[in-house]
Amino acid sequence: MSKITIIIIAGIIMLLTGAGIIAGVMYKNSTFVDYTPFFRLDISRAGVEQLGQPIEGFSAFMYLEAIPGLIEADFDGVKTPEGIYKLEGGELKFKRTVTDLVISGEESLSNNGYKKFLKNLSKRLDVKIKKEADITILLEKVGVIDVLNKSFVNDDFILWYPEGWYSYKNNHSIFFTHTESLAIPGGTEIYALAPWFQVSVLMLGVDGNPKSVAEMFSQNLWVEGSEFLVSKSDVFIKDMVGTRVVTKAAGAGGEELHYVFLDNEKVFTLSHYPYESGSRDTDNFERLVKTFTPNNFFDDKGDDSEGILPLKSGVFGVVLVGPICPVMKDPPDPDCNDKPYSTIVQVIAIGSPKSSPFATAGSDKDGKYEVILPPGEYSVQAIGEIPFPQCETKNIIIAPDTMYELDLLCDTGIR
Repeated sequence: MSKITIIIIAGIIMLLTGAGIIAGVMYKNSTFVDYTPFFRLDISRAGVEQLGQPIEGFSAFMYLEAIPGLIEADFDGVKTPEGIYKLEGGELKFKRTVTDLVISGEESLSNNGYKKFLKNLSKRLDVKIKKEADITILLEKVGVIDVLNKSFVNDDFILWYPEGWYSYKNNHSIFFTHTESLAIPGGTEIYALAPWFQVSVLMLGVDGNPKSVAEMFSQNLWVEGSEFLVSKSDVFIKDMVGTRVVTKAAGAGGEELHYVFLDNEKVFTLSHYPYESGSRDTDNFERLVKTFTPNNFFDDKGDDSEGILPLKSGVFGVVLVGPICPVMKDPPDPDCNDKPYSTIVQVIAIGSPKSSPFATAGSDKDGKYEVILPPGEYSVQAIGEIPFPQCETKNIIIAPDTMYELDLLCDTGIR
């Protein structure tokens, strides 16, 4: 082999080696997003819906009971603070790996356990987790989404409607408009959380329709002195003045809840049955109504509107974890400063169940998060781990057209 050939080969090897090192550095420095907190939050919510909230967190056996789409192999190698789950002879067993005093939550999944759980599940169902939407796909495959967004209305649901009204089916919802070209607002299928749900759109003063909302209420017997009216009050939602009406359900037991809004001579009515104050379905329905925007619809000429207007209110801030060092130093050591914490931040409307977040968002590698919200009162919490870090919860009031700055601290337990 000639000297020139040897030099060329050596050069190629050096080039390939350098490229490999560069690629490794680029990979190491690339932004990695851990979607485990999203997975943990949603699958825990599904467990709460089926079994209630456990004091110490969920074990593998609890999840298997709550979610039929899971199998024992999904928990093979999944760790807990006190041990690990192992599949032996086709049977899932919990094995303690520490000799300390037994604690009540020894079988509850740890944060690393949820990572392994997610890895096992994604491998079995052949779903690669590259973005947040992939978590949704994965959870749909095991039935978690059905538990979280359960609707009682199905494709066989049939409802009589008066002549001159046109019905539309959109997933789990039933919609009515008074003309075929006057469509319903977009996205209202999310409100269908009870055995009966309807959204209707009515043009006032057209083809013999009522000329005012008051006249429409009178025709429906939603007026004082009517045997059907239980209560009626004004509501203010996203710059709209509406009316919240509770009525006795005609021809059925129980009560019915209606939210009625007037916009550009169109009357929008969202109706929910049965109305049961304090129930999960009713609470979630009323929470979702606070996000209703009626301008995402086709007008009576069939022209597209501009869609839902963007909100200009919400909350943002930084999630930090600390203390980092067991003893404060003088002068302070910069390495002991609180560190950014990448996790899930959940927002719960005041008065709603803790198992039903109004919105969630991830804090990035710098601990920064932002959630766009309609005006209202909320509880904001970062999701920690078991047993640490434990994150604080703060209550806030969001005013219209205001972004509220709120930093959250998670305690490492280091003292």
